Amino acid sequence: MTAVDRVEVYHRRPPASPSVAGEAARRWAITFLTAAMSAPPTGN
Repeated sequence: MTAVDRVEVYHRRPPASPSVAGEAARRWAITFLTAAMSAPPTGN
């Protein structure tokens, strides 16, 4: 649920000059979501 909320935030129109911290957070989120979606399923 949190990832969906974050994705919605990143799809909003970016400000005229994004901050360095904002860009770093965006890159981190994309990396995190990419890794989560490509990870193998866990099973018992």
